[in-house]
Amino acid sequence: MLRVAALVLTSFIAFDAFAGPPEVVVFGASWCGPCQMVKSFLDLNRVPYSFLDIDQPANREAMRQTAPHARGIPVVRIERDVILGADFEAMVASLEKHGTKAQPLKPAGKEGVDVFGGQSTSWWQHQFRRVKSMRSAVEDEMRKLQSSDTVADNVELAKLDAKKAQLELLDGTFQMLDDDASRYGVPRKYRE
Repeated sequence: MLRVAALVLTSFIAFDAFAGPPEVVVFGASWCGPCQMVKSFLDLNRVPYSFLDIDQPANREAMRQTAPHARGIPVVRIERDVILGADFEAMVASLEKHGTKAQPLKPAGKEGVDVFGGQSTSWWQHQFRRVKSMRSAVEDEMRKLQSSDTVADNVELAKLDAKKAQLELLDGTFQMLDDDASRYGVPRKYRE
């Protein structure tokens, strides 16, 4: 009986070792600072992952299927766990749950520089300004489309719908960025 239990335990351990790292998918964009932080975190921990750029419609749809409640990026799927935003504590917990050791990002600040979530206050400020700037550009494009005489055209309506979806995603991303900044204690004055 003891032999059978040892064989089963050995087989289980061998199978567990054979299983490999968890499947990790990051839904994000090249312009998204927190998405780049997530990639750095995964690279630092040598966790293989797929990065799906949500600027591609098929990837955006895949993100909606993975996390229908997500309003912004990044969205990280580790096996069946879905993590919204750059929540490194949740990522570490999920990776460890799936058998992969991970360490959170270490602050990369210089002497006398405030660091929040591994990033400086100027980095956070830049991210907020970038999302706001992109939102303004999309709003301008929408105004131009709406003032066009051809707005009743199906092609123009499709463009307008795409801009509305882009605006919704930027709003969600801004909210997730604000949530991440709150989690890491970034003062409100750097979120403008």
